[in-house]
Amino acid sequence: MAKFICDINGILLAESGIIHGALARIAGGDTQENKEKDKEGNKSAKANNIAPQRLMHQLLHVHENNAQYLEDVLIPVVSGNALRGILRRLIVEHSFDVLDVSIEELFKDMPNHDKLAHDVWFAFNNGGLTPAGSSVRASSLKAYDEIYSIPWLGLLGAVYYGHQFEGSSSFGILYPLMQENVYLYKDALNLTDDIISKLPSVTLLSTLPVMMNTRRANSRDNSARIGKSEAKEISENSENMMSLDPDSPDAMIYGSEYIPAGVQFASLNRCVTNDENVLKAFKAAMGLFLGTHRIIGGKSAAGFGRVHPSYGFDGLDYKEAIEDYDKMLRDNKDDLIRKIRMIGTELKFKVSSKKAPVGKKEKEKEAE
Repeated sequence: MAKFICDINGILLAESGIIHGALARIAGGDTQENKEKDKEGNKSAKANNIAPQRLMHQLLHVHENNAQYLEDVLIPVVSGNALRGILRRLIVEHSFDVLDVSIEELFKDMPNHDKLAHDVWFAFNNGGLTPAGSSVRASSLKAYDEIYSIPWLGLLGAVYYGHQFEGSSSFGILYPLMQENVYLYKDALNLTDDIISKLPSVTLLSTLPVMMNTRRANSRDNSARIGKSEAKEISENSENMMSLDPDSPDAMIYGSEYIPAGVQFASLNRCVTNDENVLKAFKAAMGLFLGTHRIIGGKSAAGFGRVHPSYGFDGLDYKEAIEDYDKMLRDNKDDLIRKIRMIGTELKFKVSSKKAPVGKKEKEKEAE
């Protein structure tokens, strides 16, 4: 049984719209796909599509006509990985700042040190690096165990050229809090009757708004350049969606559904570990998010993604959690640097030198 099980649960309040996904083309532009029509004479589906908000099933407790029942409903959510990815970058960059060392310094005396430093940093910050054609070579279990004890690696895991390190944390899918699903979160979030009474109904999220941007293309070379941009809040089924003149050869319209400001999300997060330093990393990562970085999702430059988080730290102030982690890093600096350097010396792999398969057209060109 694990020595440490820590839950840090709370609520994220959307202070602006939350976009979980990339923008996609929905209409317009003087392109072949836009000219194509189906049998009914409508435009190609490829030219009329919206980047949809992620939806997931949840059993909602419905009260209707003096009856109560559970109903399986698709509701908009934000992936737990949206939070995990932010925490990963926060804790890695913070850790190197406290250790007062750069990734380049750690590998400067090793062969291919620039690429090695880049690859390790990429794995730390993004969670995985396995180029095509690479395969694992056996490394000692002792080396694995030592590398795995790097606090942020033990917490969040990573893949390095096929070498896999499982994380010890889980970050729950961010479900909007509503009257119909509050029964799932009441105890975990310590929700009072007053808070519950003010929660919205699922019907308020049944139709998501859409953000739309207009770009204008240079008619001479047809290369896209940013022109006048505008954002409009319209419903998914609104007839106004096409009011931006999608038939214009100069207009290219992009859009994405988003969860509107004011929605509260249930955030349930857990760390299960035998390593006390990993536990400290978990609390510090959550503290860094609470204190310094309050953005999730995409399009933050356009004003989206701002959230106000509130989490419980088992009586420990989030600033104290960060300070406790920082002290651990400073006390173990030399040992941590040694373990990070082991990634370059102990994790063996090979990369195939075979060329990728050549397509038919490329073969024909070679024959000529």
